[in-house]
Amino acid sequence: MKRFLALFISIFLVCGLCSCKSDKKGNAAAKTTVTTAHMPTRAYEDVRLHSAANEIADGLFTGSLSDFSDEEKEMIRSYLLERNFKIKYNEDGTALLSRSEEEWLVSTKWVKNKYTEGVPEQTIGTITMSMESLKNEEAPEYIFMIKSSDDKNAYSEYKKALEEAGFKSIGGAAYEGDDVFEGIKDGEKHIRISLTGKGYILKIADLSAVQTNEK
Repeated sequence: MKRFLALFISIFLVCGLCSCKSDKKGNAAAKTTVTTAHMPTRAYEDVRLHSAANEIADGLFTGSLSDFSDEEKEMIRSYLLERNFKIKYNEDGTALLSRSEEEWLVSTKWVKNKYTEGVPEQTIGTITMSMESLKNEEAPEYIFMIKSSDDKNAYSEYKKALEEAGFKSIGGAAYEGDDVFEGIKDGEKHIRISLTGKGYILKIADLSAVQTNEK
């Protein structure tokens, strides 16, 4: 009887251990499936969208926001909020980005308005953002953020186009070995191109208000 009881206990323990091992293997397999199937996708989406948000905030985004789904746009919005930016998406793939009472148009297009009339369309890179600045009431200006192109001659060629369009150079300054163009056309428009981290800032000021005040 004792031998039979001992044998029964041994068989019960062996079965129990096998069951535990099987359960652990099953759980491990399930966890492995979740990790390999889902985690890399989430990590990739987070990095990609976070990178897009940073490019928008830094004036380096050259894509179209229409390439993102509504869900992805909302995630980009959340990343921008972390940097105190608000964004309003437009149906044409552009957007309005705002912070500290400034509102930028996120678009790669050359804006045609009273400021750019008579100014050759820029060819020094890809426009990332633009805005009207009214900080100087006497000489309001329109500002373009431009990401540099790989063409080393683009700047000098555009500078030549400005001079041919009637902008007379009034000097400018050297910045890290590069020229900064500054010119005036017919006493009505003042243009200044300066360098930024990975591109240029192009400002076109309307001097008509200054002339009116002088008269």
